[in-house]
Amino acid sequence: MRDVAHELAAQIAADARALSHVQAPSTVQREIRRRRRRSALGWGAGSALGVGALAVAAVTTAGSLAEPEEAAPTPSASSTAPIAYATVDLDDAVPYGGWGGLEWLGCGDPAPEPVSRSGGFSAAFEFDIDSELSQDAYGATEVSLGSVAITGSPEVPTGAMVSAPLMIFVQDGVVVGFDGGGGSAGWMEISPDWSLDASGTWWNYAFSCDASAGFLPLEAGDYDVYLVAHIAASPQLAALQDLSNQGLTIADAPHWEHLLPGSYECQQYADWQMHEPLLCDPDAHPGTTVDRDAGTITVPYHASLHGADLDVTLVSEPRAVTLGEPSNALGSAGSPEPLADGEVPQCDEVYGWAYSPGLALHWPGDLASLAPGDVIEPAAWPVEGDWSEVTVDLPSEGRIWLFEEAVIDVDEHTSVHAERAVGWADVTATVATTLTVVRYDGPQPWSVRVEDVQWCGERATSVFSAIMVEPLTITDDAGTREVTGPIVVSPQR
Repeated sequence: MRDVAHELAAQIAADARALSHVQAPSTVQREIRRRRRRSALGWGAGSALGVGALAVAAVTTAGSLAEPEEAAPTPSASSTAPIAYATVDLDDAVPYGGWGGLEWLGCGDPAPEPVSRSGGFSAAFEFDIDSELSQDAYGATEVSLGSVAITGSPEVPTGAMVSAPLMIFVQDGVVVGFDGGGGSAGWMEISPDWSLDASGTWWNYAFSCDASAGFLPLEAGDYDVYLVAHIAASPQLAALQDLSNQGLTIADAPHWEHLLPGSYECQQYADWQMHEPLLCDPDAHPGTTVDRDAGTITVPYHASLHGADLDVTLVSEPRAVTLGEPSNALGSAGSPEPLADGEVPQCDEVYGWAYSPGLALHWPGDLASLAPGDVIEPAAWPVEGDWSEVTVDLPSEGRIWLFEEAVIDVDEHTSVHAERAVGWADVTATVATTLTVVRYDGPQPWSVRVEDVQWCGERATSVFSAIMVEPLTITDDAGTREVTGPIVVSPQR
């Protein structure tokens, strides 16, 4: 079965990391602006489902048979409530902000059997959709997906993450997709005679389970759809909820090994005046212990948040639907093409956003004010893969093309952001162009001197990015490779 939870966690974490770099005041920014179409998918509703199962490595509660060898403070300095300890396996998922997991959706599994009663819970589902489902995210109006009424009488009261209702798509007897809205998810206290009435909205797109689709829209066609609800409780979920209540997280990126106290990436949180993840500062949550060799982190939490483990999935009867063609909202149709490898820009031409494959270059100055004799030092930062040290060979001279932002109306519903060539600057390197970037230490500067500046017409008042059409070489643990894409310098914003 495809591990959708882990893949989606990694994808969202990558975008979250990219977005954080955009806002860093004096550091490297990721190329999130190059990926705005994907970030526009609106994971606000679905992000609470973005983290996979959290394995139990060791859990102890106050008064149990296995107390920690050393007494640990309570999760809150002002709290005297009993505490418990949960160990999260960092290789299973990265808990950066949402819990519950998507593995219970069963991507790639046979169609589920309808389940209205399970584990002391029962559900009554009701579809509000008809036999036609639009994927025109701009032209169509929002419609109610359906609703579910859940009741339960667990033997032991507990806090739980409840996700409902979410819709899965089945074709040829196999689960192949799920609705893009992601249902709703929230932490709830569940006790005897508990009940919940929840409804969902069809946001006019569905995601494909196909790993190669990269969470792009599901293809148009005929499907059977099911409404599902999930109720999950575990020590790990309780610990994550307790951390969330305090504004804390464990990590925010899949490559957790590089979140080391004192590292460049950890320092960014202090620069942004944000809480550091616990992997950067375990002391922020007294009683936290990190075992990097084992790949686990153990955190204390209020024991009242967890009374019993739950893993209950309730499933409706199927309904046959026809899914429409995806609209431009989730794709690039109608957008200008970016520069091809080796293509030289032309004055006043409009291009799709370009990005430097494998490398981000950012400079905090004003590219529109460049003048001969200026020296700029864009900061180089690798942005792909799990790396600790990378060597980058950049050109010793070349022409940097200057671009302003352009907004193109594709149709009455859709506008796309692009770039227009407005000038160029010839530059030469002032120091060696072989840069060694150590992840712990942070980005390294590529120092170049401006020799000449020319404008296509009047001098631009704002320059969105600068592009050099030259290859670069990257050497990492995977070996040495030439990257033929353009070298993009983005202003720090």
